[in-house]
Amino acid sequence: LWSQVSGWFLGAAVGSADAEKSRAVRNRVLRMPPELVRPTMIEAMEDHWSFSRLVDYMAIPSPLPTTINHSSEFIAEIQSGFEAAKGRSQPIASITTELPDEWLEQCNLAKEILRAPNLPIETYDLLQHRLQVFRSLVAGVRGWYFRSNRPLDSGTAGDVRRASAIRSSNAELRMLSPWITAA
Repeated sequence: LWSQVSGWFLGAAVGSADAEKSRAVRNRVLRMPPELVRPTMIEAMEDHWSFSRLVDYMAIPSPLPTTINHSSEFIAEIQSGFEAAKGRSQPIASITTELPDEWLEQCNLAKEILRAPNLPIETYDLLQHRLQVFRSLVAGVRGWYFRSNRPLDSGTAGDVRRASAIRSSNAELRMLSPWITAA
């Protein structure tokens, strides 16, 4: 049963207020029997230096494409998070695989205003997903965490596309891995 577990995830979108709770969870993981010892990972929204001391892998959130204007801004933001974690844990990028809830709320309001309840709303953007993956690759990322608030196996069209995109990204990264690791 436990052979399928490759690591222990200590939390997503944690901040300074979650530091003590994250430390307590990590201490529980460290007390596990030797056969259950696995690498630990956390996604830190802030205070990267402190959280990087707790875990083996620290996910640094990739900026949403809607919040930046140019690839250089994206790269600078990712690299600043990596600099804070340098030498303490292996930094990886956290990539959001869903559009923000605020966007979906705005789309639903627009449907109401337009009196078009059957108007399809796109809940996933493949191009933005790939853009985040490749921008983070250029920034020096060598590991990715694809964050999702909903299960990928729900059967909805958007979730099927998200799952397919993650499989595709993993295949592309495997194909590029000789060049990625050589860089």
